Amino acid sequence: MDAELTARRGLIDQLTKQGSIRSDRVRGAFERVRRSAFIPDAPLDQVYADRTHTVAEDDGIKVSTVSAPSMQATMLEVAAPRPGEDVLEIGSGGTNAALLAEMVAPGGSVWTVDIDERVVERARASLAQHPTPVPVRVDRVDAWAPGTAISEASFDLVEFTVDTWTFPEWLPAVLPSGARVAAPMSVCGVGCGWSLEHDGSRLVSRTPFPGGFVGARGAGAEGDEPEEIQSGDVVLAPDRAAEAGWLASVLSRENESTGIVTHRVLGSMYLPLFLRILCGSERAGSIRSASRSKTDAFPGASWMRTPVWLADDGIAVIDHRLAGDGVDVFVRSFGSDGPALAERMADRVRTWQEGIGGPRFEAIPISEVREPAPDGVRVFRRGSWEFRLSWEG
Repeated sequence: MDAELTARRGLIDQLTKQGSIRSDRVRGAFERVRRSAFIPDAPLDQVYADRTHTVAEDDGIKVSTVSAPSMQATMLEVAAPRPGEDVLEIGSGGTNAALLAEMVAPGGSVWTVDIDERVVERARASLAQHPTPVPVRVDRVDAWAPGTAISEASFDLVEFTVDTWTFPEWLPAVLPSGARVAAPMSVCGVGCGWSLEHDGSRLVSRTPFPGGFVGARGAGAEGDEPEEIQSGDVVLAPDRAAEAGWLASVLSRENESTGIVTHRVLGSMYLPLFLRILCGSERAGSIRSASRSKTDAFPGASWMRTPVWLADDGIAVIDHRLAGDGVDVFVRSFGSDGPALAERMADRVRTWQEGIGGPRFEAIPISEVREPAPDGVRVFRRGSWEFRLSWEG
């Protein structure tokens, strides 16, 4: 058995064991794609490691990567490309396009686009070294700009492999009813992605997934979201404008935390719980550690973002401590409005049971919004789209 085949099978076994690969079709695609054709300058142990590989940088900042295999597998599982489908990939690298091509064969097609000519040229060169069972077209396109060739086509699946702040205005026009979209899109700064289906007037998702990609650029770059503010090591991304002085004042006044509200086994997913906290109309946001330290950071704000609720003079944030086979979860609060806020957040967490109910995420063109969202639904408008997050069940 040659070294690359051995490395490939080892990666596939790892992704299967950790749950990133769940289906025979995704496993088969990974078995047939040689990652070394797309990452030619790295040793095999790095090519088949579950990590990203930089494709392009601007001033030392990564602007394009070959995504980690686990992220690619996760998106393929939720997007579920089918034989005969026409797929658009926004954010090119070559590897994912090759995986998509394997899954839509026979009879399908893949069109992958990127704003960066360096990325496009690399993808074309890599795909030339790795023949695919269906055509893969690679073009330089600013996917959010109006009047491009992709906005005149039709697709069964559109997969965004860049973090999206909002969707292109032309997206509904290229989606027949029943077509799907898979896209990373954060909520209140908490990174997640969504697998959505077009019902003729809106995109609807009940399937979130964790993870994300490098941010979109060009016309798709992040728009007029409120700026992050910082106090010490704590960085807050609020859902509406706030001042750093306000944050410092509130954080200087910590209250007694709530009692234990739930227990979670180590290794369990936090995303469903985070989304349950954010499924509502409360003022909200997320915090993270500026130093990205897991030991010295403000509790509740590790290297990943943690959801918070906000009031005029208060913050409530979920936190945890090690206990037995997992962690005990409680809520901390700050400021004069903090205790009441924390109790409401604790009640939200107590009523949540994993596996019962789930988030509903809707994307509606603003031109198609006919009535306001019901009470208790988080609503945010970005570009030409209105997004709604609620909880069902």
